Amino acid sequence: MLLNQTDKIKLLNSLRNGVPTNSLLDYLITGRDGMIKETSKILDYTSRGVGTFKFITGEYGTGKTFLLQYMAKSAIEENFVVSKLTINKAFRLNKLDDLYYNIMHNLYISHDNSEKQTNFDDIFYKWIQQLKRTENAASIQSEINRVIENISKFNASFGRAFLAYIKASVACDTETKDAASSWLTGESNVPAHLKEKFHVIGKVDKLNMLDFLKAFINLVEFMGYKGLIVLIDEVDLLIDERSDIRLSGYINIKHLLDTLSGGEFGNTTFVFSASSVLFSNEEKGIHSYEALHQRMCNTISKESGNLEDYRNNLIELKNLNLIDYQILNNKIYKLFSSVYDIQMDITLESLRNWVFLLYKKENKNYKDITIRNFISRLIEILDIISQNPKKHIFNTNIEMQLNGSKLLFKSKTLQKAVND
Repeated sequence: MLLNQTDKIKLLNSLRNGVPTNSLLDYLITGRDGMIKETSKILDYTSRGVGTFKFITGEYGTGKTFLLQYMAKSAIEENFVVSKLTINKAFRLNKLDDLYYNIMHNLYISHDNSEKQTNFDDIFYKWIQQLKRTENAASIQSEINRVIENISKFNASFGRAFLAYIKASVACDTETKDAASSWLTGESNVPAHLKEKFHVIGKVDKLNMLDFLKAFINLVEFMGYKGLIVLIDEVDLLIDERSDIRLSGYINIKHLLDTLSGGEFGNTTFVFSASSVLFSNEEKGIHSYEALHQRMCNTISKESGNLEDYRNNLIELKNLNLIDYQILNNKIYKLFSSVYDIQMDITLESLRNWVFLLYKKENKNYKDITIRNFISRLIEILDIISQNPKKHIFNTNIEMQLNGSKLLFKSKTLQKAVND
């Protein structure tokens, strides 16, 4: 993806403030080769009808949201429909009908080689227009019957409503079309006299939600998409909810995990993301619901040798190692220098080392420095250098060595080592 100068400035501003961005995801992602490969496998399996469940965790600032954005971008480029959700006061995962509603109202697809937020009507627009242009009435009816027959297997009411939606769209009956679309996407306030037009009662609820979602996924595939990818961020916010709301959220996560693992959902992937506190807080976190805890938590310790396991339901992101931080450092510098005039008297390696030295002076252990911490401090240093070319403190090359769990620093003007 090529960015103009304005886009680059926007990207640097977002990185400066620690806000994830969709721009240059492929370029900036560093030290996540295993997760990149697993993302490719997940999309491949999903396109072949294998439902997948993943839960990504890690400390604040380790790049969980950034990784979800990368997964969304990859999925959209691979012709999936993507739904991107974030836990908040309005959406707390405690009701399955709310989950369905939010999925259906946060859809994204590929459009002109970029990401586009879409809706139920947009997804079927081209197909409906094609039906309108078809002169053979028998051919139109045969096509409609085939679609309705397939989705009615999942839920008869969904099939009736979608049939009414098609007919109203072709007949330019906007009122009925909009009512059917609203009902199909989980709206609860569709007037009864309009629902009578397509012979349905009630609404999406916890009992029929999964059937509705299966029917929608079937339609998505019929439209030529490979499947549905649902990404849900900041699940750790459930910890702050009332105990009954929190438990309902955990129960629903378990239900989705079991449904996907049991093969009931094809061409569908759910990926959740939460900070480590969701797994370390025994009173309010995943530990508080044993049935989910048993399904989620790894039983074999992988601390020794920093072992990785991306096939497990739970994937834990670690902070980068020093080599990966150097690679990220170089990428950020290249981006920065393409936007701002900057003359450095130090090497790129020393630039990275200055970041760690400044955090050391704040009594912060290098192992606790997150990707977000590193990037924001690095850009702060680059800003100072570029705006103060003749007077700043970052004009000395610094050597850095790892001694056990400590970093040792020294410079040409300061021969005495500074211990972390």
